[in-house]
Amino acid sequence: MRLAGLGRFLRRECLALGLLALLLTVVLMPAPEPAGEPTWDFESRLMHSELEQEFVQSDADLEALFQTRPDLAAAASFLTFLGLGLFSAGIILNIIWLVARIRRRPESPLGSGLNAPGAHWSFWDAFRLAVLVLGFGYLLQSLGMVAAESLKLQWLDENAVLVLGTSLVDILVVLFAYDLVVVRQGLSLRDLGIAWDHLGARLLAGFKIYAFFVPILLLGSLIVAWVADLLQYDAPTQAAFELLYSEERGAMLTYSTLFVVLMGPVSEEIFFRGVAYPALKKYMDWRLALVLGAALFSVLHGDWLTLLPITLLGIALTLIYERTGSLIPGILIHSAHNLAMVGGVFLYKELARLAAGGGL
Repeated sequence: MRLAGLGRFLRRECLALGLLALLLTVVLMPAPEPAGEPTWDFESRLMHSELEQEFVQSDADLEALFQTRPDLAAAASFLTFLGLGLFSAGIILNIIWLVARIRRRPESPLGSGLNAPGAHWSFWDAFRLAVLVLGFGYLLQSLGMVAAESLKLQWLDENAVLVLGTSLVDILVVLFAYDLVVVRQGLSLRDLGIAWDHLGARLLAGFKIYAFFVPILLLGSLIVAWVADLLQYDAPTQAAFELLYSEERGAMLTYSTLFVVLMGPVSEEIFFRGVAYPALKKYMDWRLALVLGAALFSVLHGDWLTLLPITLLGIALTLIYERTGSLIPGILIHSAHNLAMVGGVFLYKELARLAAGGGL
């Protein structure tokens, strides 16, 4: 009976298992040593390090630059005001939470109750969805790289392949999640966390949670910076922000910004909070599921040194989902968070360009 069940499982899941084997092969296979001329990535990193060095040397002239470029001064002031405002609100909310804990009061700025929809699917369903998305995404991106080499299209360079390939992965996440929840399970989008009612109250509750975590995120980032300095380790930039820094074409910058600010948050919230977190919660305490889901969110975002701050962000976004019962506040807050990061990248990029060109 067990062998028969295993045989049915293998036949039913042959596609997912095949893609899993492909992904494991790619991960475990040693990367080939670069040959010939330096690659685009090496050249771009060298260029960036030179720009950053010139930028650092010209910090004393920033005030003069802002006097000649009021648009940059306004952008820098807005981002600073936004950051200080969120930090101050977070400190106040942390104090309120701490006082409530000391006095054992039930009210909390983090809200209460477990309001996220439960999962009617298993952890294997969530894992299979991830495998299918990553597997097909890898195949499509590989085809894009082959097409770029074969067709010799000037616009289809490394940046374009990266953005288009990742966009396809985001689209696949939404399609496979819809197939899992609505088509296969016969459920509604509300069971996936897509709830628009009481959006104002939900968004306010989500903003409180996000603001509460801002000082904690800053502390986590400072710890990471201290560890990196102690180890003399230069952590790589996330690919999306590296692309925004290096790309110069207007159309590609616009699409990349939309990808980082809109497409990424939608697909990530649907998968990590809407699909994976409820599946984990079926097998363990919700707090442990929250932390594990956030850690998974962090691992898939890049370098080990950024695990702490991105895990903290994942915890905040998952808690927003759990307290509000809807993915919409998390998507909007995630998008606003990424938009602020993109604004900071563009501001730094413009300052670095002016520094390199003697504009300071």
